[in-house]
This record gives sequence, C-alpha cells and structure tokens, in this order.
Amino acid sequence: MTIYDKYELAMFIGGKIKCQRLKNCLTGKELSIKINISQQQLSRYERGQSRINVGMLVRAADILQTPVGWFFAGC
Repeated sequence: MTIYDKYELAMFIGGKIKCQRLKNCLTGKELSIKINISQQQLSRYERGQSRINVGMLVRAADILQTPVGWFFAGC
C-alpha cells in the first residue's frame, strides 16, 4: 500500500477502527452515538467507503482509548 492511495488508506484505518471498537465491546450504534455521527457513517468509515477526517479520528481514538498514531501503524 502506498500512502497516496486514499481508498486503501481509508480501508486500512477503517479496519483498525472496527478492530478497536470490537476489542472495546462496543456496537456500531454505541460508538456512533459516542462520537456523534450516524451509524451508517461509522459503517462507511469502517468499510473504507468514506475517509474519516482528523478531528473525528481523534474523537474515536479518545473513546476507544487508543493513540491516534496506532491507526497509521503499518501503513
């Protein structure tokens, strides 16, 4: 994967969001409520269909108790 392929990166980060969500025993609905987005939008992020912005990623990382840099590890 190259950093320039925005959709591969979106899928990579989205997969990590889902991994941490499941590790924290949260449903998609619970996490979406906590970060103030729709469940459908969270699903698009997790599947890499939409790119998450930095502010939203910081919010998700805080709720998931994960350093923001972890989402980029392995890129």
